[in-house]
Amino acid sequence: MGFSLLEMREVLQEWWTSDLGPDAMDRLRGLFLAKLRDTRDAIDRSRQLERELMEGLAYLETCKVCPTHEPVSTCVRCSQDHGMQDEPALLKGLMTDPQGRARPSRPARPDGERPGFVRLDAIVRTPPGQEAAGHRGPGEQKGAGDR
Repeated sequence: MGFSLLEMREVLQEWWTSDLGPDAMDRLRGLFLAKLRDTRDAIDRSRQLERELMEGLAYLETCKVCPTHEPVSTCVRCSQDHGMQDEPALLKGLMTDPQGRARPSRPARPDGERPGFVRLDAIVRTPPGQEAAGHRGPGEQKGAGDR
């Protein structure tokens, strides 16, 4: 149920020491509501992390076609178009120039496509019907506990 042993002990103590059934049920209802809020908050945080990871993966996908064979320090001055205005949140600290220099602008091509741009749907394809049930990203496999 998602309760710690201490919480379960307190629930049982309150349950059996309540004088009236409705009072015990009200306390239990309050506990369930609090757990539901906590669970929804955890789900929201997990969905945000999923979005940030997907953005990071899309950004890093263009690095596969990087024409340079320079040290990693040159990545902070990368002019490759990664298909987004700024680096994703999970990469921002890594991609910031320690000397504080600005990154070069990323020019658009005359045909409207951006050089080196890889669309997210080109690397991650969610099978129909799995959007709501949760999907696996690149490299994820079904585990023994998954059904």
